[in-house]
Amino acid sequence: MRHLRYVCLLFIVIASCYEANGQVEKGTRFWGGTIEGSGRFFSSKSDQQTQKNQSNRVALKAQWGIFSRPDFMFGVGAQIGLQPASSESGSNNGTTRSINRENHYSLAPFVRWYKPVSGKVSLFIEPALAVGFVHSRYRFWNSTSEGSNKGDRFQSALTVVPGISYRLGKRFALEADLNILSLGVNYTSGDSHREFRFASAVSSGITNYFGLRGAFYLD
Repeated sequence: MRHLRYVCLLFIVIASCYEANGQVEKGTRFWGGTIEGSGRFFSSKSDQQTQKNQSNRVALKAQWGIFSRPDFMFGVGAQIGLQPASSESGSNNGTTRSINRENHYSLAPFVRWYKPVSGKVSLFIEPALAVGFVHSRYRFWNSTSEGSNKGDRFQSALTVVPGISYRLGKRFALEADLNILSLGVNYTSGDSHREFRFASAVSSGITNYFGLRGAFYLD
């Protein structure tokens, strides 16, 4: 982890040695989109008990923006996320099953500063303020009883995440949010529950380092 921090600092220092040169003209419009998906399945079995858990996540993300100068852009992002999950637990007393579904919706105004490293590569830093809500539904049942509930939660978050952009042409680029370092303030309210949380983190999992998306630049 210590070596990773040194690499990140060295990367930033090298990037700061380059003079900013306008790769993008003022007034250029920006559009970027990402589709993310993940899933998890767990199963165990013994003489006394069996258990199965399954969860999935699909998220659609889009960003729109406009450059007010060659190295600065402001815009807004939108996200829709679906997270279904199910579980099954069996024993000599019977089997209990449950289903949980969460739908996430959010809007996130953001600004972005670019620092060109070469003719094609630029670093950027992106502060964003996300506001949204989560709609959840839960149901369980077994041989003797069943129940369900649903609820809505309001969420807001202020985040600052660095990233990198690689231009493949005049109108298209590949971008990655570098989740190695992150800073965020989160507030959640709903179902008689309120939570305020501040978090700064360094990622230690290689699969969490970055997320890749395509970006279009329109005159």
